[in-house]
Amino acid sequence: MAPLDHEAARQGMLRAMGGSLDAYKARLAPLFARLDAVLPGPRPETCREAGLAEGCHLIDLPWEIDDRKDKGRNIGLKGPLDLASTIVETFRLEYMEGMAPEEVGWGRVAAAEVRDLMALRMAKYDAVEHVPYIARRGGSFLLQQIVAALNEGVDAAAAGAGPPPARLTLLVGHDTNIAHMRAVMEVTWTIPGTQPNDSSPTGALLFERLRDPASGKRYVRTSFVAPTADQVRSLAPLIGEAGPGESPLDLPGCTDRRGPGTCELSQFTALVAARLDPTAIGSPDYTP
Repeated sequence: MAPLDHEAARQGMLRAMGGSLDAYKARLAPLFARLDAVLPGPRPETCREAGLAEGCHLIDLPWEIDDRKDKGRNIGLKGPLDLASTIVETFRLEYMEGMAPEEVGWGRVAAAEVRDLMALRMAKYDAVEHVPYIARRGGSFLLQQIVAALNEGVDAAAAGAGPPPARLTLLVGHDTNIAHMRAVMEVTWTIPGTQPNDSSPTGALLFERLRDPASGKRYVRTSFVAPTADQVRSLAPLIGEAGPGESPLDLPGCTDRRGPGTCELSQFTALVAARLDPTAIGSPDYTP
């Protein structure tokens, strides 16, 4: 991620949370109450250290914006929502890895509840990774490289600006990378069994370059693709009609389309370029 202006990031986070940490805490209280039914609750000494009575709830612990994350290079949330996000993601991974129902969340979290509780993880992403300023700092470099790859062999200016020419280019990263690029492009998706815009495990943003044989124009077809939790849990072959979930992504502002998720290449390039932070891009070294 490119270096952050921590004050700009903080203000963006507060806007995303409705103006304050307390406002976000109140909005998320019903979800935390559902999580309380699963967890044993904070240790007595944890409650005492926070100045709270024994038997306090997770949501009662201090909420903070952590601008010293990664030795000051990053920013995030510290406290209940950060913990809840990790906890519910662990439940999902337990389910997807095939653990017995009595082992997923200590047997207290059914499959449908896993999906519902994942709203806490998305709430953290909405307050941090989906904040426009943070997303642009974190996602501009990857998107610049993707746009360059899509223009390879079409636009002379793209030659050498992106990954080496190939019929298939794979850029491997983290769910936060996907979250940043989603927010920069302002696209949305839903995969069955997941929360909206969830960059779920084994998911990927897919960019395909197509050519219209009638007009000769090139288009980009963009989608988010991910197997469902049940497909991963059962190790289902992802072929034919039993393939992974796929959601086409319509780029706002595109007027030249050829079906869902498509945009004429030069228009796609211009629209994405206008959303990038020019101070957060660079020239990578792809030398083996």
